[in-house]
Amino acid sequence: MGNGMVGPGKGEQVPHAAVNGIELFYEEQGEGPPVVLIHGIMGAPRFTFANLLHALTPHFRVILPDLRGFGRTRHPKTTYHHAASADDLAGLIQHLGVAPAHVIGHGMGGIIAQNLALRHPQAVKSLVLLSTGSYVHKSFAEYFQRKILGYYDKFKDNGMVGEYNLADDPINYLRWAEQAITDGSYADTRERLPQIGCPVLAVHGELDEQYPVAHARLFKERLPRCRLEILPGRGHVLFFEAPELLAQAILSFLHDLEAGN
Repeated sequence: MGNGMVGPGKGEQVPHAAVNGIELFYEEQGEGPPVVLIHGIMGAPRFTFANLLHALTPHFRVILPDLRGFGRTRHPKTTYHHAASADDLAGLIQHLGVAPAHVIGHGMGGIIAQNLALRHPQAVKSLVLLSTGSYVHKSFAEYFQRKILGYYDKFKDNGMVGEYNLADDPINYLRWAEQAITDGSYADTRERLPQIGCPVLAVHGELDEQYPVAHARLFKERLPRCRLEILPGRGHVLFFEAPELLAQAILSFLHDLEAGN
């Protein structure tokens, strides 16, 4: 198990798991009960989850996969489906022998986390749903076109895309990402939410534009075992906007579960 999150240098071995017909890249840090972090549409789990990692790794074994089509997990020549990514993660959890694991998903990663719990309930001990929803509303596709593609150009200029998101094939990254946010077949879990029986923590920013706070309230209404935390005055990227509050909410939830409360 790796103890640091620094990327490998040239010629070094990087951990991949052969699952679901792909080679899934992942990294690990910390020791303890397993926690799987599922990144959102921008990928870059080591970057986006950096603040959260500092809080989690003293207590938990944290596993950070690059989803298919992102980072160092190449995308197969197929159409994107959230269900396939959920199956990939179930395969990784089995490969590492860490079932059931706590699963934390942000944005698109939260939708994949829901599919993982629905399709492979034996793999999931709990869910933490960060700034996500049970369906992708139409305005998000417009948001993606207006803002995310602009961010992509900035990330490309400062080298971030080169490290995290298909540097050698940026056009396919963008196409893949667009498919990911418009995967209506598995993105809509509204009617299936009552089937998720594990404990759930939903943490949401009051001012989230990508997934308005009504998404979080729907989780509370339809998930049988849901704890809801709404952070006033915060938006979509809670691990940057409110890292201490977010870490406190997640650690309280996970420690309660580990203590049997």
